[in-house]
This record gives sequence, structure tokens and C-alpha cells, in this order.
Amino acid sequence: MKGDFSRLRFSPNKNYTSVLQQQGRVSVDADANEQCAINDYLRTTETVDVVGEVGGPKHDEGFEISVKGTAIEIGKGRYYVDGILCENDRELPYLKQPYLIDPGGRTDPG
Repeated sequence: MKGDFSRLRFSPNKNYTSVLQQQGRVSVDADANEQCAINDYLRTTETVDVVGEVGGPKHDEGFEISVKGTAIEIGKGRYYVDGILCENDRELPYLKQPYLIDPGGRTDPG
């Protein structure tokens, strides 16, 4: 993401869990950005520790693949990959995925 940021100084090696505001000091974007990075790191680490590298809700894992007629369908649900939440809010045909990169290597639009 492009932006004008003071500095991105987060390092997991510091083992920080929060950034505290100091009374009478000017708030800067670097503090808020570091807190966001800390939160993201802790959330991802916790998810991998609890769920594992990959996994989904017990008895309701998302993205079930099925065949309906001649179409491949992807089921709705949630699944975690490398600690990152992947969500599919509705069942949809494989070829109708909104961000599908052309699986056939075609260069024509249709």
C-alpha cells in the first residue's frame, strides 16, 4: 500500500505487546502504525498456534468442493491459511470467482 508514513519500525524481535501514549506528547502516525503491526503479528501468531498453519471451524470447514451437473462449486465458509483468515460468503461456481486468474492460460476475454 502506498502512503506517506513517518516510519515503519515494528520488529517481532523486540517482543512488544503495546505502544503507550505519553501525556503531553504529540501523537504521531508511527506509534499508531506500530500498534497495528503488533496487533497483526500477535493475532496471526495466536491463530497459527491455536488453529495451526491451516484449518477451519470444527465440523464446518469452508470451501467444500462439489460437482453440480458439469460445474465445479466452491462452498461458503471460513478457512485459515498460514494464520490468515480466508472467507467465502456464498457458494459459487469455480469459474465465477471474483478474483480468478484465468486457469486455462487463455489470452482472449471469453
